[in-house]
Amino acid sequence: MVDDILYAKGNLTLRGVTYRYTPSEIDLLKGIRPGEATSREIQFVIDRERARDKEFQGE
Repeated sequence: MVDDILYAKGNLTLRGVTYRYTPSEIDLLKGIRPGEATSREIQFVIDRERARDKEFQGE
């Protein structure tokens, strides 16, 4: 889902509802990746290298 938001450049419509993310929110999302998950909990990790790579790729 995070990659979908980044691909849409922060303007995404899901089930008829439009979501708009600010440039600073998009910058934060660039570094988030899923970590470990259980049936009750999902851990997200802020990965600085992923954020830097996305910036270099122009995403």
